[in-house]
Amino acid sequence: MFCNNATQEPTKEEVLDALKRVSVSQNFLRSPKLNKFLDFIVKKKLDGKSSELKETIIALNVFNQDNTFKPKSNPVVRVNASRLRSLLKNYYKTQGAHDKVIIKLASIGYIPSFQYNNNAIQDDDKTPVDAELLLVSETDVKETEVVQQQPASNSHSRFNKSARPHLSAHLVHVALLYLFILALGLTVALLSSNRLKESSEAQMARQPIKSITAKKRIVCNYSLIEGGKAILTCPPIMPNSSHSQVN
Repeated sequence: MFCNNATQEPTKEEVLDALKRVSVSQNFLRSPKLNKFLDFIVKKKLDGKSSELKETIIALNVFNQDNTFKPKSNPVVRVNASRLRSLLKNYYKTQGAHDKVIIKLASIGYIPSFQYNNNAIQDDDKTPVDAELLLVSETDVKETEVVQQQPASNSHSRFNKSARPHLSAHLVHVALLYLFILALGLTVALLSSNRLKESSEAQMARQPIKSITAKKRIVCNYSLIEGGKAILTCPPIMPNSSHSQVN
């Protein structure tokens, strides 16, 4: 059965029940400060103390600010109020879409409002918050508080740790490229050295041929004798060889 109480205001018990549902939702468990913020302003409104919902009072009671707090220079309340509005809208669009009562925080000010949800499924016997939702272990709550209380440096550290694998992969690629270039340079140098060696050996192989050829060059002397005969005298080519003579 759907609830249709648009003209009525929820009772105090119904609002507190709605507050419990919101406070044990996943997103609010991860944000203890916002949970405390919502609890403070809802209970002040229910107690008839809406006039105390001022920025300075909220800063002192929720965000542990001291008497030197100045709203103009410190936007801690305004920033967290904006986050609280977004978290509430997201909750009633998802997990709390069928909650009986909706808690709203106007875009201006810090006084909450309460209204029935026309899309809520209402049981005839008005059951309280499901026991399973309220059975949140202290360990889970403590873990979420620890996450919220970690300093900003830890978030940078987590970012650095997540970036390390990418950085390591980049360094590996650079090292492999360097090794490839080095290997290519050594290969080229080795090939050049082999070619130089082969060229040198070829020159050395040709040198004896030139010397042998030079040794085989024969210088002959041509002379005339009486009777008009010519004598050509050449040095020996081989040991024990005789002179060649041309008539």
